[in-house]
Amino acid sequence: MDENTTNEVSTPETPVDSWDNIDLSDVDMSEWKDSGDADNSVDSDADQHEEESESKAESEDEKSDSDTPAEKDTSESSEKEAEKPTEPVKDETFTLKYLGNEKTVNRDDVVTLAQKGMDYDRVKEKLSEYDGLKETLKTNSEKLTEYSEFLEEASKANNCSVKDYIENVRVVMLANKENISNEAAREKLQIIDERKSLEREKQALKAEKEAKVAEKSTKEKRDTEIQEFLKVYKDIKSEDIPKDVWAEVGKGIPLITAYTRYENKTLKEKLEAEKQTKKNKERTAGSMQSTGKDKYKSEIERDWYDDD
Repeated sequence: MDENTTNEVSTPETPVDSWDNIDLSDVDMSEWKDSGDADNSVDSDADQHEEESESKAESEDEKSDSDTPAEKDTSESSEKEAEKPTEPVKDETFTLKYLGNEKTVNRDDVVTLAQKGMDYDRVKEKLSEYDGLKETLKTNSEKLTEYSEFLEEASKANNCSVKDYIENVRVVMLANKENISNEAAREKLQIIDERKSLEREKQALKAEKEAKVAEKSTKEKRDTEIQEFLKVYKDIKSEDIPKDVWAEVGKGIPLITAYTRYENKTLKEKLEAEKQTKKNKERTAGSMQSTGKDKYKSEIERDWYDDD
């Protein structure tokens, strides 16, 4: 092929109306044909791959469409469960049977009853003791009633009072025991009764004397405490002493000690009140100073910007 022909074929500016007008006799077309076949093969493979991709995409779309309702239902179900209001927990109740009756109680009542039940054995033991004592008192009362009725009947049968009948019985018993006459036994019993009476009077006098000694000791102690108190607190009168102080004195605490405690307590409360009042004043003053500074600063800033 000559140079002109080559230029005509390779020059893109040369219009090509038809493949029939181009002289390709000098061009080896075998490579071009193979290249064209290869291109056709590549294009065919590309088309086939594209078709497979489209088919796969359609299959996935169909699968996605088929899965979507289930996922949607699951999502809606979860949302409904989340939006479903939580039911309030009801108070737990218990049914108890007592004396043939049923009673419904809550947990707090059960705890209370359980605590009472833990103390049941001790209470039952105490009640058993009280029941035993009550039974003893009842038995003794019945015996006393029986004895009293017997003495009433016996005294009537002997035409005397119960007191005289008892004295006569004692005389007879002593006379038989010591083998003496009834008159001797009566005189001896009279002496015994007088001694017992004197002993009782002696014990009463002793108790009275001890009470007077205790009262005197208390009075002396009180007078001593008052004197010690007046040495320290000369200007304090008895009516000025609060009832709380006298209550402490009644518990055995010396007057001066009780009043000193009261005074210290009062002073401490007063100091605490003054301290709190001072803090409140300082807080108020600080707040006012802070407000004044802010105002002054604002005025300076305002003047500054007004000058501009």
